[in-house]
Amino acid sequence: VEISYRLFAGIGFPDKKVKLDTVKLLLTIGLLLFLTPRYGATGSALALLLGIVPTYVLSTHSLVRLTTATYADIYSRLIVPLLVTITLSIPVIILKPAIVALPPLLILLIASGIGSIYYSILYLLWRYAKLGPYPTAQLIIWYLRQKRD
Repeated sequence: VEISYRLFAGIGFPDKKVKLDTVKLLLTIGLLLFLTPRYGATGSALALLLGIVPTYVLSTHSLVRLTTATYADIYSRLIVPLLVTITLSIPVIILKPAIVALPPLLILLIASGIGSIYYSILYLLWRYAKLGPYPTAQLIIWYLRQKRD
């Protein structure tokens, strides 16, 4: 969603950011008030996720309408990281009580390991199947290098 804000501004629609952020804010606050008292930190995390999904859908729809991008172009960059995230999150959710009881340093080590696994899987999926957000990351890195030079 954050990348789309810059695209909207670049093609003459800077007001889209305010509109999309308003939708995200209202949804997130409502969901936080409902889910947090019932499910604690897990409810808060779910509220944040569910608050951003409609914003992503609206932003994608606007990009397709206003540019030559297609839904497939946009969602193909999302689906692989989403599936990897869900796959890595399921064991963490199941083992949450045991993980929370661990010392903080060990939790940090586990989180770092999961992050390393996440990026390794994404890299391997790109390298061997040309799937995922890797080409977008390469483009951003190329742009930043050009800007620096």
